[in-house]
Amino acid sequence: MGRLVPLVVGYVTTEGGQHTHANGGVSANGGSTGGALVGEAAARNTEDSRERNELQKALIALTFSLTTASLSRALLAPTPSGAPCLFVVAPLMLSCAEGHPEMSVRKLCISAAFNLAREWLPADGPGPVAGFDAFAVDSFAAAGCLEMALRPCFPLKDAAAALALGEAAKYLLLLAARRGERLQALAATMLQARGATQGAAEVCALLAGGNGGAAALRKALTRAGEEARSQLKGC
Repeated sequence: MGRLVPLVVGYVTTEGGQHTHANGGVSANGGSTGGALVGEAAARNTEDSRERNELQKALIALTFSLTTASLSRALLAPTPSGAPCLFVVAPLMLSCAEGHPEMSVRKLCISAAFNLAREWLPADGPGPVAGFDAFAVDSFAAAGCLEMALRPCFPLKDAAAALALGEAAKYLLLLAARRGERLQALAATMLQARGATQGAAEVCALLAGGNGGAAALRKALTRAGEEARSQLKGC
């Protein structure tokens, strides 16, 4: 397993002449800089995108399997370039949790992050992986979970989206039990900034230990999203 993960990560990040940036984005090397692709070039570009998407989904699924089986340490193995696999996997998980078109992939990313936080984010002090604390709270909880329902184009009434948001609620409750004050302050700031004042109060009350668990928090996040988008028009 220690060899498999770096090989998969290396294949995903180099397949088709692509590379993954630290922020989880992907850019093409030597691609077209302007104009529409036509003919074989367009077909090749579409096929490369499809393959890259499937490889990224496979890497996320592998990450989820590893974290579920308490094999998260495999993500600390070096990639062919020398950096730990986690340096590639974590930004990819965040990027896909934020905006992957398939809600099932978003949910899987959050589930994997939940498993990592459960193992690497102890309640009584710093965890074993440097920098993971900041990633788990300041990056993933913020952009991958709290921001989810606030995005104008997030389909609040879609069943698959509700499952993804429910997984985000579970993740937030885990962090609330271990980094409570910090997470509540973050939630209040983010929701109030979007005009979801009532939603902020409701979400923070649940994060502080209110009754109802993940189901109640999911509904509160949904209401916060509705409140925030009532301030906007269109997508």
